[in-house]
Amino acid sequence: MIPDDDPPIRLLLHRAGRRPPPPEAVTAAVYQRTRTAWAAQVHRRQVTHRGYAIAASLLVALLVGRFAWNFYPHQVLARAPVGQDLLIAHTYWHPFASRSGGAVYAGDLVQTDAAGTSLVRADGSDLRMGRDTSLLFSTAAELRLQRGRLYVNTSGAGRMQKLVIATDFGRVEHLGTQYLVDRERDALLVAVRDGRVAVHYGRDQALELLGGEAAHLDSQGTLRRWTLAAFDGIWDWADALAAPLPIDGLSLYSVLDSIARRAGLELRYDTPEAEAESRKLLLHGAPLALQPRQALQAVLATTSLAGKADGREIIVDAR
Repeated sequence: MIPDDDPPIRLLLHRAGRRPPPPEAVTAAVYQRTRTAWAAQVHRRQVTHRGYAIAASLLVALLVGRFAWNFYPHQVLARAPVGQDLLIAHTYWHPFASRSGGAVYAGDLVQTDAAGTSLVRADGSDLRMGRDTSLLFSTAAELRLQRGRLYVNTSGAGRMQKLVIATDFGRVEHLGTQYLVDRERDALLVAVRDGRVAVHYGRDQALELLGGEAAHLDSQGTLRRWTLAAFDGIWDWADALAAPLPIDGLSLYSVLDSIARRAGLELRYDTPEAEAESRKLLLHGAPLALQPRQALQAVLATTSLAGKADGREIIVDAR
């Protein structure tokens, strides 16, 4: 609009008339370039917004994953031997858990059938579950025996981890090497083969059992304690789940020592000559899937030595 207070400029513009419109090709080129610049700016904004969305999604995923990793079990507490089926009656769902290699995680409730099963803890200790047994792996340091029998052998462990066997009748604290816990229908039976355990029951009562001792605690809190025989049959079911005893190429001395350790007994030779004989004699044959008592008789049967159990010892002497 021409200002009213500037007559000369108004006159000049009036004489010049309207300017001719630009060529259509120029108008189209300007429009196209403007639209291209606008589209590029919109695309950059979309990419930026999409990047922010992806970053936010990754952050949320990391937070959720960290929560799931901490909340759900992921530490392998035990493993079953290769080829042995494992019945997990209950477990916490865990997205990172793999059952390869017979892995057992915290929260797993392991059940056995009529055959029983054996497991190896992360520290190398041996767990043998009797028939019709339910064992809950509550944490790395606590197992809950809901039903059945459990045998614990830590002789092959490296650095032994803390372990407590919890039952409805009391708690058995691991202090030694080989023991069993039997959660009967209305009572608790604890037997120590080698080493010692502490049994905590009632409000603040405790009992320590040593190798060769057993105790029976009923639902009324009545406690009975006794001494076990050297080759007591109470261990037979657990020995049946043990790996066969290798003998091929080993000295009789080494095999007898293994038998003694499996039985929770000390090995003693009555004479130096008997010990020397056992050290030089090599055995051959397949591994022995026998109870320690039967294995002792089998390896000595074709030798000039004899062995017997006396108290907490296996005594070897000449025939």
